Amino acid sequence: MDRRKGTLVVRGLLLLACAVALVTVPSAQQPAGGCAPATSAREPAASPSHDYFVELASRPDCMAAFSLRDNAQLSKFMHGPNTLGQRVTYDPANDTDPRRQDAAKVVVPAGEPSLRTTVRLPIGTSDGTTTLVTWDAWFGSEFRFEETGINNYKNFQFASPAKRIWFEVKTRFSAVAEPNSRRATSARRAGKGEVGKKQETAPTPMPSPPGKSGERPDIGVVDARAYLRVGPNVTNKGSLSPKAGTFTIRAETWTRYWVLIEQRANDWDLVSLWVADANHDPTQIIDRRQLNVNGSVDEFWLQYNTSTRRTDGLGQRVGYARNVVMLRNSTDVSTLLRRPLK
Repeated sequence: MDRRKGTLVVRGLLLLACAVALVTVPSAQQPAGGCAPATSAREPAASPSHDYFVELASRPDCMAAFSLRDNAQLSKFMHGPNTLGQRVTYDPANDTDPRRQDAAKVVVPAGEPSLRTTVRLPIGTSDGTTTLVTWDAWFGSEFRFEETGINNYKNFQFASPAKRIWFEVKTRFSAVAEPNSRRATSARRAGKGEVGKKQETAPTPMPSPPGKSGERPDIGVVDARAYLRVGPNVTNKGSLSPKAGTFTIRAETWTRYWVLIEQRANDWDLVSLWVADANHDPTQIIDRRQLNVNGSVDEFWLQYNTSTRRTDGLGQRVGYARNVVMLRNSTDVSTLLRRPLK
């Protein structure tokens, strides 16, 4: 082999190695011994609220980790019209909301029912593997059904393949609504969007004591939906059933989610879901329901979308999200189910 051909072969092998690395490592933040450092040059020092993220990101079975405490990271994975700018941002030092959190801020502007620029994070699954995805979210009290007339939000989406909805974790706000709410009654009479239509049977919410001001802290019930084909152990894919339990989202309280995807060749794939918050232990909502992955689960979306069309009377809604971690082939899932810190 002459020197010129040898050089071309070496270059070709290097390019192939780089291509393989890009396919098998969905996040650029993946040093040896884990997925991501505790912080980056753009992130503040970690606090106890982020210890769980640091622990999981340092595990050898971590395949991707996104703190969401880096605006450049959020900008990189933004999806939607560039003319609208980012609706999910990180800048706590200049956050004027008195409830501000050390996390990505999600803003659905007044007069808009849904988040129009979302964040889509790469995953990448395959047959014969299990993937555990966990993240934290916080909802402002203004998401309540009584305030918006919006029945539910498709908050978190798993796409299979990319850009195609497959399995979503949503919040059913109407499940805990005050029956005599003036705004809810008015919205029903108007018959706009989902309000006024026949609703799916909602899970029975867990009771919760009144807040300090007498305002109920409950804002919605966790629900899930499956798309594409489902297996014989699923009785309803619109509100994925049967359910193993129920969990109520409390306003302005950090909530943690876990989704476990067991992807099996030539068989139904199995999906499980647990939820906890800063004051309540993890509850399993979905227990190994049979779904059909279309090759791979490629992306995880911060979606915050509703089918409701109404825009009148909608004020701005604020939420926060943080610390998305994806683990591959974890064998100790039960030990990872822990409450988030406030």
